[in-house]
Amino acid sequence: ICSQMPTVGKLMSNIAAALDESSLSAVERDLLRGVAHETRGSYCVACGACSRAMGYAAPVSDIMRSLMYYREYGEPALARSTFHAVPGDVRSHLLSEDWSAAEQVCPNGLPIGRLMGDASVLFA
Repeated sequence: ICSQMPTVGKLMSNIAAALDESSLSAVERDLLRGVAHETRGSYCVACGACSRAMGYAAPVSDIMRSLMYYREYGEPALARSTFHAVPGDVRSHLLSEDWSAAEQVCPNGLPIGRLMGDASVLFA
């Protein structure tokens, strides 16, 4: 799990959940699998398949993380700093890059080209 922890309370809750050794029931596991399946098109798992398909260390997961900070966490400053940590020469080619090879191998079926464009415009 990847979870933002802006408060000590949330940190402690996450630690407790991580240390909890109780097992999930089959119903709970099925419910979690269902949620993961239904929401898979909204997050990057940082598997690296897109970089391999593109033939270079494409910063897809970094760019996706910046969009997550902005859209899901409401943290525009963190989103911009994450985006701008990607080298400028790489950022300048995000809009002109053909991302179709990366999209074909993405296990979550993300529209990588559109998302790279969204981030380029949003954080320009």
